[in-house]
Amino acid sequence: MIEYRDPPGYRTVLPHACGLTRRGKECVRVYQRSGPSKSGKGEHWKMMTLESIVDLEFAGGSFATPAPGYKPGDRDMIEIYADYAENT
Repeated sequence: MIEYRDPPGYRTVLPHACGLTRRGKECVRVYQRSGPSKSGKGEHWKMMTLESIVDLEFAGGSFATPAPGYKPGDRDMIEIYADYAENT
């Protein structure tokens, strides 16, 4: 798990894939466990661009299985550098 700050606050997330968005921005597909959400959802999937992340920290712990709804080969990325499926 990692914790980072981006407007509007701190989030705790499980990273599942890292790559490039269709706009060429480096990004991470994460499953948000806690923190603020514009949508008001509790735990949910989120695409974060690396440029928006501030104060990244390892939050401890690990996860042996992907979060609910995980789909390998993220279709919102034009290039995938690393994917949870590669480690299973």
